[in-house]
Amino acid sequence: MIVALHLSFFLATCHGAIRTTLSGPADYDNDDGAGFHRIEAREIDTLGVDGIIKKIRDTVGSNPVYLSIDIDSIDPAFAPATGTPETGGWSTRELRTIIRGLDGLYIVSADLVEVAPAYETNAELTTMAAADVLFEVLSVMTKTPLGKAVPKV
Repeated sequence: MIVALHLSFFLATCHGAIRTTLSGPADYDNDDGAGFHRIEAREIDTLGVDGIIKKIRDTVGSNPVYLSIDIDSIDPAFAPATGTPETGGWSTRELRTIIRGLDGLYIVSADLVEVAPAYETNAELTTMAAADVLFEVLSVMTKTPLGKAVPKV
């Protein structure tokens, strides 16, 4: 299973933008056994960006958050340079909006992984997407310094 947007915190973990074909029910059993909450990429079609943000915020609560973003949570049309490209991901705009919606969370650390420069095109789409996503993450983190997290209503 491709795990794309991780929101890790001390009491639970959320996998977001999951879009791969399952090899069987055991894929979900493994996540369930580890206490993971899932947000599939296609849920954006029914919940919208605001619904995805709400689902994340409801899961995280006021717990400290470690935000780990796989670049392959973005559809390869927007970020092709990854080792595990799979269609059906979020657009760069959608992911940036979701991250902005995390404003006020107690994000203690973050990373962005799976950018594969060897697969990058001359247009450098993935590099730009990664830089933009990290800009959004840092913006959210600096607006809510550690120890100053506030619930968003």
